Amino acid sequence: MKQKRKRSRVLLFFGTIGLVYWSIDFLNNMIYIHHPTWMLTYSSMGFFLTCIALLIENEVLIFSLFSALFIMEAVLCVDLLYTTILGKSLLGFASYVFAPDFGKRNLVFTSYHYLIPINLLVGVINSSKAYKKGWLGALGYVFFLLILSFIFVKPGENINCIHAVDFCKSKLPIAFVFPEFLRIPIWITLITVVVYIPSSYLAVWLNKKGKKQLAS
Repeated sequence: MKQKRKRSRVLLFFGTIGLVYWSIDFLNNMIYIHHPTWMLTYSSMGFFLTCIALLIENEVLIFSLFSALFIMEAVLCVDLLYTTILGKSLLGFASYVFAPDFGKRNLVFTSYHYLIPINLLVGVINSSKAYKKGWLGALGYVFFLLILSFIFVKPGENINCIHAVDFCKSKLPIAFVFPEFLRIPIWITLITVVVYIPSSYLAVWLNKKGKKQLAS
């Protein structure tokens, strides 16, 4: 009983901190940048849902979002940290911080990326039970985000790279060698095999390790 309460307090703490940070970023996008569709990015929407999942202690959502986000956000954080410290992008993912219109305020708000893998790690370790099909939930998240993106994202925007704009072509040129109608299905299949399924097994393993440590 004490362990359950402790887990709930931990999830509540990290969920609340994350939601406050996301809310500030939301206000920044709505009031200063006037770019509400940025809240539909893979990371931002994933961060919001992660915070909600922690607050309501929903294991299915936590493990699904871990499968969808953890590895990719961890890689992005490494590149973002490297870029911030050394002034050049290691992997190319964080090079957007050098854009002329990307000020210091945006750099501060962009640091929410660091909280995503931390919150997800806290979530799977402190969950009372593991959801073993997190990769299926990750696919559900992707399809949910694709629907929103196709409805709200304009053709000239680079949100989630659903449109073949120059920014996306420069970051992921190999993704655009496929015909338009095949590009998204092929990449969803590849990401599922390479990222989502391994992440799902990793989440279950971390949950077991977390339970053993808490029990000792």
